[in-house]
Amino acid sequence: MADEAVVEDEPESSGRRGLLIPLLGVGLVMLLLGVGGGYFAAGQFGGDGTDGADGTDGVVEGADGAGVDGASAIMPSTQVVMLGSFTINLRDSAGGRLLQMDLSVECDGEAANLVKSREAQLRDSIIMLASDYSYLELEGTDGRLRLRDDAHRRINAVLAPEKCSRVYFTKFVVQ
Repeated sequence: MADEAVVEDEPESSGRRGLLIPLLGVGLVMLLLGVGGGYFAAGQFGGDGTDGADGTDGVVEGADGAGVDGASAIMPSTQVVMLGSFTINLRDSAGGRLLQMDLSVECDGEAANLVKSREAQLRDSIIMLASDYSYLELEGTDGRLRLRDDAHRRINAVLAPEKCSRVYFTKFVVQ
């Protein structure tokens, strides 16, 4: 009987082993297909833009006939310009609340030059805007988004007819 028990255990362990090897094989095949598919998709969709489907090799001719990279022709180059740090007294009946923030704007080349030349006007406009906020108005995400949107409108009003595309808070502390 002891010999019979040993004989019965051996087929179970070989059955498990027989199941484990095909599972590992399937897993390896799936991994290789995933890596190969990702490499293929990156070459087709995320390439460097040098092999356009229309035979232009990713280059679009500009108005003067000079070649321009396709990505540059679609999207103008943008710059992020720092407006610096702001420390602003907030409007509160209790008093003593401060807003410390760093502000940056994203705009195209011409507007970036205009931001640099009108930095004093932009800073003044932002200080006047933010000093009219209270601590409670800036407490949640909605208040911060509202301040950012208001700042974006004010900056675009100063830069008119040029416009910045985005405004970023790179630091935001209310004390």
